[in-house]
Amino acid sequence: MEEIRAAIPEARPITSFRRFDDRTSILEFSGTRQTRLWLRLRTVEDVFILAARGRDIRHGSAGLSDISAVVLKAARVDDALRGFMQQRRAAPKTFRVVARLSGAQGFRRVDAQSAVESALRQRWRGVRPASGDEADVEAWLSIVGGMALVGVRVSGGEMRALPEGVRPLPGSLKPAVARAMVLLSEPKPTDFVVDPFCGAGTLLIERGLTEEFAALLGGDSDRSAAQRARVNARAAGVNMAVKQWDALELPLETASVDVILTNPPFGRQFGLPDGAVDPAALYARFLSQVGRVLRAEGRAAILTAAQDALEGALAGTGLRVQRRVGLGLRGLPATIYLLRRG
Repeated sequence: MEEIRAAIPEARPITSFRRFDDRTSILEFSGTRQTRLWLRLRTVEDVFILAARGRDIRHGSAGLSDISAVVLKAARVDDALRGFMQQRRAAPKTFRVVARLSGAQGFRRVDAQSAVESALRQRWRGVRPASGDEADVEAWLSIVGGMALVGVRVSGGEMRALPEGVRPLPGSLKPAVARAMVLLSEPKPTDFVVDPFCGAGTLLIERGLTEEFAALLGGDSDRSAAQRARVNARAAGVNMAVKQWDALELPLETASVDVILTNPPFGRQFGLPDGAVDPAALYARFLSQVGRVLRAEGRAAILTAAQDALEGALAGTGLRVQRRVGLGLRGLPATIYLLRRG
């Protein structure tokens, strides 16, 4: 939200569905038709032009009729397609429908998809349904509760993409999440930034591409991960050092770091590093290191799904929670914590 307010001041929030599903939130705004401004955002994965909205969608097969009627009657359906054409500077020949349902609706996702497709056949003359997954234009149907939203997707894969040449590892963050963490860390050109669990280097690379810095340093206990981070940094053109180390015993001077920016292992998917037997033990040792190496008023942006473990380990570290930002990550409710020293 902060990025949208800063980049598009005239944007006004209308509707939000936080954690629409295990992985997605939907935010609806009004205020500008300048699609290019929305496509410059770095903390979102997709941008849509609203084509139709339906309220009080009924349960069961009657709801499919409601969805079809919404698309057939909506004044914005043609406007949304024109907006897409203006952005892409081309007239689409094929379309496909992507449907997402939250909660029990009494009908199948594929049937809702078919209802929208049938209605768009009538509205978009000359644009035919695609025979497969590849289409010139996509209409996305999202249903939550009794509301249905249909949007024409104007973004492409570039908003979801890592920098060219950067190869992720299993568990690597999505670029939009990494960018959100970087912005939350309040980047400054004088920052010495450290990622103690750097993995493929995603966070530090995003930090390097966002704002000037004094130095970037990453480390990982896995030698192959550290090497991947080095290769990725070179591919992205980011000057950063990478070491193999134990993040629970950081080889850094006390009060030497401005920012810790990291995504520690959750444990559930990837296991814990040597010497830690559970998340509470990991965070007790790790946060003591964070508190030691951060300078006065230093910041730490930490992403975790082990919220209780992190908050329970804060006592005695000199760190305080300045902000919490919730999100869904790999099907888990996770939180980005902004911690501050002092």
